[in-house]
Amino acid sequence: MLENCQLFGKRTNGTLAYEIKDSNYTLPCNNFIAVLTSKKHSKYLEFESKGIKPKFELDVETNWIEQLKTYIENNK
Repeated sequence: MLENCQLFGKRTNGTLAYEIKDSNYTLPCNNFIAVLTSKKHSKYLEFESKGIKPKFELDVETNWIEQLKTYIENNK
């Protein structure tokens, strides 16, 4: 992480190593399309299924902008 940055929000879901490939597959029923992915970015495998935890967790039931404004006001 960058020393001059702080992370706010919720823990990410840990899928950094995946990328969407350029191909899709129409399933035999013709009602759905499968988007194909790969784990091409192996340098991010350490985050798989773990994600990145923010320094400050925000409540998903409350407006995040307002929570950040309150944090900034309280930490001047």
